[in-house]
Amino acid sequence: MTINTRIEQREPVPSSVQLVINDSVAKIIKLNVPHGKGDNAVVVTANLVDINTLGCGVDAPYLIPVGLELDIKVDAAPLLKETGGEHKEPLIASCKVVSCNMKTAGCYRLGLFFTTIPESGKALIGNFIKVRERRNNTS
Repeated sequence: MTINTRIEQREPVPSSVQLVINDSVAKIIKLNVPHGKGDNAVVVTANLVDINTLGCGVDAPYLIPVGLELDIKVDAAPLLKETGGEHKEPLIASCKVVSCNMKTAGCYRLGLFFTTIPESGKALIGNFIKVRERRNNTS
């Protein structure tokens, strides 16, 4: 059993994400992630599990080592479904892998800490959490 060391509670949200790993980093640490020849980055499609303004949890098909810095593109549609509004572009942030635990064969739970996130992204996530908290308190 792991200890929860999060500063803020995360809200569950099913969404898809893309983890973008710089190709030069992928070559240095020998990731076991397939990528095309000549590409500038390795892109891993994964599932968002939960999120807050500081970071998120992701289920990924590959082991991605703790300490690796990468970019993440989050499909914003599920967040906006709760809060209303439209957002055609994904939420893009830079993050650092702070935990990686094997759940089952071929599935790893990653804990990601946002190192850089635009204010619009923080606002989107903050609004999503506020709406969820209001709904939970009225139940």
